[in-house]
Amino acid sequence: ALEQVCETYAVPLAKLDEEKVVLYASIDLERPCLEELLSCFSNKSEVSDYVKQPGQRFRLGLQGFNAAATSIQSVARMGLQRIAYRRLKERTAASIVIQTGWSIFRKLCNTKKAIHKAVDMRNESWRTVMQHFMETWPERSTQPRVVLHIPSLSYIYALTRDIPYFNCFQNAQMASRLCDLNDPNVTMIYVTPFPVERAVVQYYMKILAASGIRGAEDRVTFLSPENIMRLPKNISLTKAVLWSTKVMKDMRRLTEGKNAYIVPCVVGPEELALASQLMLPLLGPEPTTAHTFASKSGTKQILEDAHVVTPVGAYDLYDEAEVMAILAKLITTYVEFPRWLLKVEHEFGGRGIAYLDVHRLKELQNVDWATVDLEALKEALVQEMREFGPKRFKVVNTSVYHTWTSFLKEFRRHGGVLEAVPAECISSPVVNFFIHPHGQVEILSAQEQVLSPQYCCIGGYFPESSVPEAPLREVVEAIGKAAYAKQILGYCTVDFVVYRQNDQLHLWVVDLNLHQTNSASIHSLTNLVCKVSGGFGQTHNSLTLADRCYIYSGLIYHPGICAIQHTAFFQLCKTKGISFNVKERAGTLFHLVDTLSKGCLGLICVGQDAEEALSHFWAAVEFLQYQLDNTNVDDSQTNFHHVAAACRTLNQSRLLALANR
Repeated sequence: ALEQVCETYAVPLAKLDEEKVVLYASIDLERPCLEELLSCFSNKSEVSDYVKQPGQRFRLGLQGFNAAATSIQSVARMGLQRIAYRRLKERTAASIVIQTGWSIFRKLCNTKKAIHKAVDMRNESWRTVMQHFMETWPERSTQPRVVLHIPSLSYIYALTRDIPYFNCFQNAQMASRLCDLNDPNVTMIYVTPFPVERAVVQYYMKILAASGIRGAEDRVTFLSPENIMRLPKNISLTKAVLWSTKVMKDMRRLTEGKNAYIVPCVVGPEELALASQLMLPLLGPEPTTAHTFASKSGTKQILEDAHVVTPVGAYDLYDEAEVMAILAKLITTYVEFPRWLLKVEHEFGGRGIAYLDVHRLKELQNVDWATVDLEALKEALVQEMREFGPKRFKVVNTSVYHTWTSFLKEFRRHGGVLEAVPAECISSPVVNFFIHPHGQVEILSAQEQVLSPQYCCIGGYFPESSVPEAPLREVVEAIGKAAYAKQILGYCTVDFVVYRQNDQLHLWVVDLNLHQTNSASIHSLTNLVCKVSGGFGQTHNSLTLADRCYIYSGLIYHPGICAIQHTAFFQLCKTKGISFNVKERAGTLFHLVDTLSKGCLGLICVGQDAEEALSHFWAAVEFLQYQLDNTNVDDSQTNFHHVAAACRTLNQSRLLALANR
């Protein structure tokens, strides 16, 4: 070994330490290390210098060259193997991630398939329950039953996300739905988006008791989803219920094994999920049916099947070029209509409306209709409308769509309809009706809409007196039968427009709502309290009615209402004479969704005639305006200015009617 060290490192002179050599020989080391071998040299320092000198072992002739080649090859092989190992390690880690992801994805797909299969099976079972419910409705509607009211506004979240006081609007029908307790066979479960204060419940219980309903408080249970504060803002009430296990268990416990059904408001996919989980029939259309026919174009299909007169226009429009071409054609064909409306397919409440006034089109100024080239005129109109759209078209609700460009973008995405507007609109009546599960169409009420701003219904007044009962009833029954043929049932509302042309009155059907509206619900409450006679007026072209009249303000929201103390406000109203006289069945009823801390309330002003109802309404609005501070309130935070404007318009109409007498 010592000789090999000298040969390997080309040591010219090495002196051995005999004692160390004998010592290591006696120990019998199998493989002594280099340090132990160096200790056997008496000139260890000189030998160590040769050993530690870099490349020294490669200088001894052919043997050194071989050693150098061997060393280089081993280092290269080591480097290549390290690179290969690193790549293998990276690929192994990547393959593990891919395999894990694929395994999770496959399990997720299988889980989704299993869930869809289970949901489909559950929905099929629910449809069997629903079919039996429709067949046995005449008997079930007269037997003791449990009615589950969920007044959810189940629109898509993109529409409801920015609506102020959305949960208050979802609870706006509480008062009217409690009127179902007028039937002694009804036990009610009412689901609210927030826990309702005891004072408000007692307020409505007193109204029901004054109307002759006994034991109402014992027959109603209020529930609210416990997780709604953890969920996204402005989510639909039904979704909040589905994601709240406690309220789901309570509903199962209260309805299981009983003659029960659900009364929804706006029907969405979540209503079907809730109904199928509880295995309760739904007094309304299926979500797919509601989604198809609640849209603007879907409504037109029902109205066409009913063979009723609708506004001149077109529906199922998406492409901007197509819209402009059709609009140009309609403008040149129907020159008697001064304005044209564009409505976004899925919008509601007058939110997605823009209009074009024909007189603003420069291409139509000084046109000689006898000699004009219509095709060239249409092309010029299309070019002008596309080039100067923001100046020619006006968006009604600028808080939702700030510009014509944003409106047009939404119109192209979801589609919409095009409608003509008559030159002389007389009124905008609505008729509320109910399609029974066995097909009977029952007309509930007829009212006149209060529009403020344009094309946005903020409230209404009763009775409707601009159109005789017979034609309205005939049209509504035809619409109800056409809707029932498309599997639609439950509460519906038809919007009309009455206009004058060539000294004759004409009636158009402009919209159909496939849910219970606030106007319909408020009539139920007023009818219960005041015993108003039916849904139609007895005289025409007049607001006067021998029985009772009322004006409904709609739900007023304002940040200043939150600052008003609930009890003190009503005491002050009483001292100012803004109250309801039960004996006279006249005065002002307050429509509450909860205490005033929620920032919302409504006014129902009842009188023996229209003038008295309007005087109550004027006094209540004036009093409320005095209580509210409007200095630092943006228009998007309140709708009180629209209510005040509607009140002034109604008062001007009353003064004009008195002057014409």
